[in-house]
Amino acid sequence: VNEGKDGKFRFTVRDADGKYLGGNLTGFATKEDAAKAADALKAVLATAKVEYGKKDDKKSPPGES
Repeated sequence: VNEGKDGKFRFTVRDADGKYLGGNLTGFATKEDAAKAADALKAVLATAKVEYGKKDDKKSPPGES
C-alpha cells in the first residue's frame, strides 16, 4: 500500500519475484481502506474461476485444443 501524490492510497499486486501483476487505480482515502480492499481481493482470488470469452464463444482457452 502506497500513498500517491494526490494523497490517496493504492495497493499493488506483485508475484514472488516482484513482477507487477495489477493494482488499484482509483485510490482510497486511508491506507487501512486500501489494505482492506487488497485483503478482499486476495479472498476473492482464492476461489475465483478463469473464464474465456462470452458464454456462446466456442473457442478453447489458450493452450488447449
